[in-house]
Amino acid sequence: MALNLVFVICAGLDVKGVAIATVISQYISMILIVATLLFEKDYCKMYLKKLTIKKRELLDIVRVGLPSGILSSFFSIANVLIQSSVNSFGYLVMAGNSTGSSLEAYVYTSMNAVSSSATTFAGQNYGAKKYSRIKQILWDCSILTILISLVLGGVVMLFARPLCRIFTNDPLVIGYAIDRMTIILPIYFVCGIVEVIVGCLRGMNRAVVPMIPSFICVCAFRIIWNYTAFRAQHTTSVLYLSYPISWVLNILMDAILFIIYYKLLVQPPKNVRLLMKSEEYERAELSNGARCMDK
Repeated sequence: MALNLVFVICAGLDVKGVAIATVISQYISMILIVATLLFEKDYCKMYLKKLTIKKRELLDIVRVGLPSGILSSFFSIANVLIQSSVNSFGYLVMAGNSTGSSLEAYVYTSMNAVSSSATTFAGQNYGAKKYSRIKQILWDCSILTILISLVLGGVVMLFARPLCRIFTNDPLVIGYAIDRMTIILPIYFVCGIVEVIVGCLRGMNRAVVPMIPSFICVCAFRIIWNYTAFRAQHTTSVLYLSYPISWVLNILMDAILFIIYYKLLVQPPKNVRLLMKSEEYERAELSNGARCMDK
């Protein structure tokens, strides 16, 4: 944020300034993170000489990370199409859309931090086989996401015009930005809860599962909406409505999937329970055998 203000307002570089600020901020973040890990004295300390690629860990990272990357690309594909539709209204709407989106990003970033935490905590409890806590994590993170969305979104809407003036002084552009935020921000928490559910599913070792509803609701639905409802009524309001409607559809599908996989986790089928007990028995026997050999 600070670098954006410096390069856009002070240096007068406009869009180029935002790009430069983004690149610089990424490098600064990388340097600070690496420096922190190098000077860490706990188990998270980084040893540059010991950095190496381990096949098992790499495959685990790819198994979880690749679906997440593909999931993010779905959003990009749909957003590119929506942006092309926004461009059809001209420069003022384009600028207003960009301004509104920039302010919404601060709310999304805060909500996204909660969903990332949900993935971490759900994964820890999944590994510890404390499955009941995963459900509590989902509820706690969802409530926190709603509070963050309503509070920050309310602040943005309350001070919408002064905040928009950071980016532009054109009253028409500010009006178009407020039009977008009026549709997006009141229901933005639904998007955040979707992220929380997806995070919990990833923590439950179901990284591929959320891809299906996200593709249907975020990518396919918005494309269909763009070529049907938006073509029938060519207004920005109809175009922006594709966001909240797709989030509502997405949260319904993700909630159903979470319920199904959570029940399978808590009460697995009989043959799976027998297999799990057999594996636990074998591990116990191996552990007892090892103790006998030590004695």
